This record gives sequence, structure tokens and C-alpha cells, in this order.
Amino acid sequence: MTCIIVEGGLAPSCGLIEYACSELVIPVHVMIRPHSRFFYYQEDDMKTMTDCFIIS
Repeated sequence: MTCIIVEGGLAPSCGLIEYACSELVIPVHVMIRPHSRFFYYQEDDMKTMTDCFIIS
């Protein structure tokens, strides 16, 4: 699951992830990518990913 394909694929919102997981019976795999600049992440990027995209 990804969004904004024209940017190379970015992470969908947490709400969209939760909705997809609640509606589907198949496994949902999510690409976590907070920005389209590059695939090297700095400390603040890592915090964004762990704070926003870890759904327990």
C-alpha cells in the first residue's frame, strides 16, 4: 500500500492504513516513506516514521 505514485510512492495516512486493515481480510503491506527527496533518512525522519506509522 502506497500513495502519491508520481512522487515515487509515499506512505499513506495512518487513517487510511487503519481503514484498509479493518476492511480487508488479506495481509496489508505498507511502504513507509515520509518524503520523496531520497531514501536516506535522518533522525527526525525516523522519529516521524516511528511516531506516526507504528500501529499497535
